[in-house]
Amino acid sequence: MVPPITIGGSGCLLTCLAMIAPGGGVTPGQLDTILSGPGYEFIDDNGNLDVEGVVKDYFGFVSYFVYNQDLLSEIDINETIIDYMKSGFIMIAHVESRTGSAAGHFILITGQGLDELGFCHILVADPAGSSYPVLDQYVLNDLRIMYPGAAITTPTITPTPVPTGFTD
Repeated sequence: MVPPITIGGSGCLLTCLAMIAPGGGVTPGQLDTILSGPGYEFIDDNGNLDVEGVVKDYFGFVSYFVYNQDLLSEIDINETIIDYMKSGFIMIAHVESRTGSAAGHFILITGQGLDELGFCHILVADPAGSSYPVLDQYVLNDLRIMYPGAAITTPTITPTPVPTGFTD
């Protein structure tokens, strides 16, 4: 018997989306129920999520695009992410899974921080609750970039200290 697909087992992308939902206050489970319910159906029978549909049609964001491996290899990732954050974009990173899942893993880009030596790092929130607070501790597969338009106030990006003692 194949175990059922659950948010806890494979819902990192949905959890990231719940973290950025306009108005907040929605859990991943509530978002799953809404998005797979009548009138929305952004989640198919196999548990696949139509991310572009969610961010544009449900959240009301004005744009969604993906930087794939080819594009990522041609840019300074940290500089590009910081520029997008300053312009009000929201980003979810698709990274290699630390548990060996072929589907990979998704984490939310939350800001930038400076380590004790003054080097800039991209801070992340990992739905799996890992102890890895910065993007450079992950292997980046692609970057999902969304622009909410007027739906969310443009955040102020202020470097904050990176937690000390983080290791790869």
